[in-house]
Amino acid sequence: MERFNSTVVRLSHSIIACGAVVITSLAILLGSTIVVSAAPGAEGALEYLRREMDVFSSRMILYDDEASGGERYYPSGALELGTETPTLVVEHSTVNPARGRTCLKVVWKPTGEDHTVQLYWQFPEHNWGKFPGRDLTGADTLSFRARGETGEELAEFVFGGFNKEQRPDMPFRDSCGPVTTKPMQLSRDWAEYSIDLRGQDLSNIIGAFCWTTSGRFNPKGCTFYLDEIAIDKKLLDEPRLVRSFRIERSELSPIALAALDPAVEPFLLNACHVSDNAAMVGALCSSGSQTDVARARLICDAFVQLIKTAGDGHIADAYCCGAVQDKDWTGVVRPRFPYRANRGEKGMPNPHDAPRLEDGSAKGAMASTQAWAGLALLNIWQALGSPDDSQYLASAKSLGRWVSANCSEAPLGFGFTGGGLWEAKPFDPKDAGKPEKWGVLVPVKWQVTQHNALLYSLFLRLAMAEKDVDAKATWIRLADSASRFVDWAFEQGKTDGGRFVAGSSFFEGKFWPNMLQRPLDANTLSVLAFPSKADPWSGALDWVMEKCGADEDVGRGYGYSTASQDIWPEGSGQVAAALLSCGKSKQSALIIDVLETIQNRTQAAGDSKGSIPAAYPKEVLTDFDWKYYPVPHIAATSWYIMAKNRYNPLTGRRLQ
Repeated sequence: MERFNSTVVRLSHSIIACGAVVITSLAILLGSTIVVSAAPGAEGALEYLRREMDVFSSRMILYDDEASGGERYYPSGALELGTETPTLVVEHSTVNPARGRTCLKVVWKPTGEDHTVQLYWQFPEHNWGKFPGRDLTGADTLSFRARGETGEELAEFVFGGFNKEQRPDMPFRDSCGPVTTKPMQLSRDWAEYSIDLRGQDLSNIIGAFCWTTSGRFNPKGCTFYLDEIAIDKKLLDEPRLVRSFRIERSELSPIALAALDPAVEPFLLNACHVSDNAAMVGALCSSGSQTDVARARLICDAFVQLIKTAGDGHIADAYCCGAVQDKDWTGVVRPRFPYRANRGEKGMPNPHDAPRLEDGSAKGAMASTQAWAGLALLNIWQALGSPDDSQYLASAKSLGRWVSANCSEAPLGFGFTGGGLWEAKPFDPKDAGKPEKWGVLVPVKWQVTQHNALLYSLFLRLAMAEKDVDAKATWIRLADSASRFVDWAFEQGKTDGGRFVAGSSFFEGKFWPNMLQRPLDANTLSVLAFPSKADPWSGALDWVMEKCGADEDVGRGYGYSTASQDIWPEGSGQVAAALLSCGKSKQSALIIDVLETIQNRTQAAGDSKGSIPAAYPKEVLTDFDWKYYPVPHIAATSWYIMAKNRYNPLTGRRLQ
C-alpha cells in the first residue's frame, strides 16, 4: 500500500452473517487484558493485532511517551502565583525514563517563599472552565511514577478540584476534588504512586492530574521526573484506529535500530494510516472469530465518524492514534492528525502552533485511501449480515461519490485520478481554531493502476449492493471506467514482461505511461480485483516473481518494486494471496512459509510478539519518496493473516 511523503459508537446487538451470533459489548467479549503468548503463525499475528488495538484503550493515558498519541489530557494548565517571573520549565527527557523512550522533566526555581506553582493536565487543552471535561465514571485509581533529581524534592500531586478557585467566572468545574497525596518527599529512584478515586463523583473532570509546590517547601527549587501517568478507565468499546507501526526500541534488533531513520521516526510513531487499518479489518474478518469481527467493527465505526466529520464525504490518508477525534481548545470536535506531539513545555502545545505540529501530508485524500476504507466498510457490512440500512454501506457510498465527484477528470478520458494532496496555507493568527482555513486539498492529474483496481472493486460491490436501478447503473458505469484503466495499464506493460504499468504521468498538459517506476502492487492488486481475469493476467505475477524477488536468509520474498533489495512482507503477502486466486497454492505456501520464518526471526521480548515487520532485514527502497523500515507493521501482519486464511479483502470472499 502507498505511503504519503514524510516519512465512536458503542456496539449494539447484531447478527454475524455466518450464523446467529449476538455481539453485545467488546469489553464483555474481551474480559481481562490479553496475555502475550508465543503462539506462532496466524494466531500469534492476530494476538499482536488485538494487543495493538488496545494499547491506548485498556487505560486512559495522560502521559506515557513523547508523541505517543495516546494522551487524553494535556499539561497546558500552568499557573504561577506570587511572582512576576514564571520559572517553570517542562520538557521531555531521554535520561532514565521509567518506561519507553522518554519521561517528563520538571524544573522550577521559586523567586520567594510565596511563589507557588500548579501544572494541570486539562481537557480540552487550555480549558480553564469554559467547557466541560471528561466523564471518568467507573475509574478507581490514578497512578503515576515519579523520582527526584536529588531526593530532597517536596511535591504534592492532585486529582480533580480544578476551577474551584482558578477561574470562578467560568461555568464549568470538576465534579470532585481536590483529592491529594499531600506534600511528599521524592526518592532519587523511580517509585509508583496512586490516588484512590473510589467513591468520588467523576462525572465531569477537567483537571485530571496536577503537580503543585511552593517556595516554602522547595526554597532552592526542584527538579524531578514524571512518567506513566494513567487512570484505570477502560475504553474498549470506543471506536478507534490502530497505529501502523510499533516502535519500541527495547524490542527492536540492532539491525532494525541501525536502519530506522531518526528523522523519520517522529512521523511513524503515532500515525494510523487508513489503508493499513483497512487491511487489519480484512485480517480480523478472515479469522472467523466473532470477537475479531467486533474489533473490526470498531475500526469501521471510526471510519464512519471521520467521514461524517469531513463534511464532504471523504476520509483523510492518516490520523493520530488514541482518540480519533476530540474537542480542541475552542471546544469543537475535530479529527486528530499524526505528529502533534504532547511536547510538555509550559502551556504547550500552543493552539496557535497546531499547523506546524500536525503532519499536513496525512490530511491528503488519495483515491486509494477512499477505496481501501470503502472496501473495509463493505467487508464489515457483509460480516454483519448486509442490512439495507447499514451505516457502513451508506459510508462506503459516500466515499464512492466523493471519488466520482473529485477524481473523474482523467486525462485519458477513463479511469480516476489520484485524489488530492494537502497544501498548507501561510498561517494567519485570525484563523486560529479554524483548521479548515489552514490548507486545502489540491487535485492531482496523474493516475495510478492500483488505485483504479481498488476503485473497480469498490464500485462493483456498491453496484451489487444497490437497490435503486439508476444508482446501480451509475456504480456500474464507474466500475467500467476504472476497469478500462486497468486494462490499459496491462496493454502498456505487455512489452515489458507482461506486467501492469504503475499508471500514467501528467505534466504540462501531456500524459504518458509511467514505465520508469515498476511497483509490485500494480500487479498483485489488479489480479485480486479481477478474479475472472486471474488466468490471462497471471503472467503479471510471473513478472513480479522474477523482477521483484529478494533472496534473504529466510528464503525468497518480494520487494516493493524492482528498486527494492530487501523483502517487503506486506507485498509478499499480496503475492501469496494473488497466487491463490490463480490456483497456485504450492507457490503461495512457499511465500507464507517465508513470512512465518520472518515472524519467528524477528521476535523479541514484549508486545511485538507475533508481528511481522514492514521490511526485512533492513529498509525497503520503493523507488518513490518513502521507505519501509524493519519495525512491526499492522498491514504486513494483516496481509500475512489474509493470505494464510485465504481471504481477499477486495472481494470480501475466500480465495478458492
